[in-house]
Amino acid sequence: ANVVVVSLNPIDDGKAQENGYIATNSQVQMFNSKMRSGLNGVTFIDTNSSLQQSFSQKTVDGVFLNDKTNQWLYNTIMESL
Repeated sequence: ANVVVVSLNPIDDGKAQENGYIATNSQVQMFNSKMRSGLNGVTFIDTNSSLQQSFSQKTVDGVFLNDKTNQWLYNTIMESL
């Protein structure tokens, strides 16, 4: 069986803080970097990089994606498998 890991999505720090979230985009970036560098023989799908541009328009609350972006995420992952 093949193992696939998908990056964590970005966070819009301003929106996230307004909605009571404490995680930050820099924490997500650090996690993704450590995850990617620690994987051997595992496929890493980096959707985070593609989501960075205009992310505030792709999220409903700074953390969770809107419907259109969720569909994009699903399609991107499925195409990578």
